[in-house]
Amino acid sequence: MEPNPLPESTPLFDRINLPSDLKQLAPEQLPELCAELRKVILDTVSVTGGHLGSGMGVVELTVALHYVFDFALDRLLMDVGHQSYPHKLLTGRKDRFHTLRQKGGLSGFTNRFESPYDVYNCGHAGTATSAALGISHGDRIVGADRHVVALVGDAAMGCGVAFEAINHAGGEQDDGRVLVILNDNRWSIAQTVGALTRYLGKIRTGPRYTQARARLHQILQSIPIVGKNLDENLDHGLDAVRHLIQPGHMFEALGITYHGPVDGHDMPELLDMLGRVKDLDGVKLLHVRTEKGRGVPGSAERYDRAHAQKPNLKSKPQMLPVEPDVVQPARPRKPGRAWTDWFGEGIEELAAR
Repeated sequence: MEPNPLPESTPLFDRINLPSDLKQLAPEQLPELCAELRKVILDTVSVTGGHLGSGMGVVELTVALHYVFDFALDRLLMDVGHQSYPHKLLTGRKDRFHTLRQKGGLSGFTNRFESPYDVYNCGHAGTATSAALGISHGDRIVGADRHVVALVGDAAMGCGVAFEAINHAGGEQDDGRVLVILNDNRWSIAQTVGALTRYLGKIRTGPRYTQARARLHQILQSIPIVGKNLDENLDHGLDAVRHLIQPGHMFEALGITYHGPVDGHDMPELLDMLGRVKDLDGVKLLHVRTEKGRGVPGSAERYDRAHAQKPNLKSKPQMLPVEPDVVQPARPRKPGRAWTDWFGEGIEELAAR
């Protein structure tokens, strides 16, 4: 599914100040809102610099999450934190978004001192799943009834601490309602490697089980009288078949209920799946496939070029073949060297001593 073209104006986004405003839109309007969010992110980050690719890849997923859940009560944790740009725009910070990564401005990551919608401070990487489990456990102690969602992307699931959390979650019999969303864009800064990447690749290219299960549900639901009961018990009878048709099942072998994979840019599919898994008890893992840098010109050929953008106040970003309309910061600063340039020069000086 190709992304909607970037619009010239943002009439839907102009109406959104908080997630409660988002819920006033019809589901059919959400794809256009996503296109408007991409325009704002691209225009702004082209000036301020920042991590562009991850946020552009989770626009639909972020919108769908705020549409289905109520994160004024529920909890959303992001891992890595720099995929939070769409989240910031939807949670009362759009008027300050032009200060992103500027002195005194918005953080480039989630920051609990910045907004009540940011549960914890997160940069890099792998900690959201364990934090979600801890929050859920605390909720049970104090009697709080809410959902906890961990959005894990940019290869953060490959971190050791993330594996520890998954292992711990599978051993718990009562973990409330925790949803771990695996944002599978196949990249961190460069393309990811390793056993987990190969495993997820098999799932991405082997959808036969998911398709067969959906078709069987439809058939059973159409049977008069007994169809409903048969359909409700279908999954219990498919365990053996599932291991034959779909490879791996690493997560379910650890005690985590697996759902997916889901197209992370198909809004109706996202809304449907999130609605179905939302109130399931225990720890669930939803596998969502996204395209890093979606909507960034040239990113389809070179995902790595869309990962991050240096600050640029005078000319277009090198990754973009066409200069976008830019949103000027409230306090423009002179173009300067990137932090990595200063760091590299300092390392060379130290090494020469």
